[in-house]
Amino acid sequence: MVKKIVKARKHFEEAGLQQNDLSDMMTYSIKKMYHKLRGNFPKVSWRKLICNNLGFPKWIFNLRLVAHGKLLTRDRLAKWGITKDTVCSLCDIENETIAHMFFHCKYSAAIWERLLHWQEIDRKADRWPGEQVWAEKLATGKGAEA
Repeated sequence: MVKKIVKARKHFEEAGLQQNDLSDMMTYSIKKMYHKLRGNFPKVSWRKLICNNLGFPKWIFNLRLVAHGKLLTRDRLAKWGITKDTVCSLCDIENETIAHMFFHCKYSAAIWERLLHWQEIDRKADRWPGEQVWAEKLATGKGAEA
């Protein structure tokens, strides 16, 4: 029993609570203690794109990788020494990066154009940061449009 009390005291001290803070508590809240131990983390702007997404898990996973800039494109693989060829396999013109693969490549640009036209969205596809901001604005709510 004494060991548990000493261990609990250590956790309270890690959370930044002192002896007088504990005696002033009228009720104990696990949620408050969890948030104290966890600390403050800013919310990322793209969380609604990931968390409220009703797409297939594979799509959501890839979207998360792109949002973090961790998608395994040829330029990233070349940095690790896994491959030497960094040219896009679709157009054989530019290096394969996230921006090129999704927006600059003539094949992906054509797909974006058709998708936007199919969804009756009258705009051209922008670069990734612009598209991410645009999608974040529309990702409110739970409808199909979001």
